Amino acid sequence: MTRILVVDDDMNILAAIAGALSDDGLQVQTATDGPRALALMEGTPPDLLILDVTLPTGDSDVVATHMRTLRGEDAPVLVITGDGRAAQKARTLQAYSYLRKPFEQLQ
Repeated sequence: MTRILVVDDDMNILAAIAGALSDDGLQVQTATDGPRALALMEGTPPDLLILDVTLPTGDSDVVATHMRTLRGEDAPVLVITGDGRAAQKARTLQAYSYLRKPFEQLQ
């Protein structure tokens, strides 16, 4: 089963993404900060990391780097952000792609 880790400090965003992905039969874990995300990656790392770049702990770069360390340089990291400089931040984190918040629809 595909494992996805969603990291965002906004509980509404976490619930929306986790609900939509779970409804599609995917295994979803959530974290609201970097330390929790890093702990969830231990053992069996996720197949996909969905990561907000503006975590309150300021360590989204650490989380993205750890994902690549565990899964390889081509590890899929999808950045989500409400920041207008999303493309620049996604490149900084070597993300596969990015989505701007707020989302229009999660279905």
